Amino acid sequence: MEIIGVFPVLEITEEPELLTKAIISSGAIPQHAVRDAAHIAVNAVNDIDYLLTWNCKHLANAQIIRKVSVVCNTTIYTPEEPMGG
Repeated sequence: MEIIGVFPVLEITEEPELLTKAIISSGAIPQHAVRDAAHIAVNAVNDIDYLLTWNCKHLANAQIIRKVSVVCNTTIYTPEEPMGG
């Protein structure tokens, strides 16, 4: 916790909530995975360069990334990908 304690906590405001709904409405992420859509939305709204995740079902998934990119611009990787893994 000491290591990550220096990072800012991103707030959930109306803008990422609206983007989450748009991602779900687009069909890019299924309704039951609304938390995954929210991760993408918070990332995009806060201009975070990368979202690192082990979630390959709804986030680091090539087909889903293509669908999400129609709604918002975000880059999603597993931790190994930026390192060439």
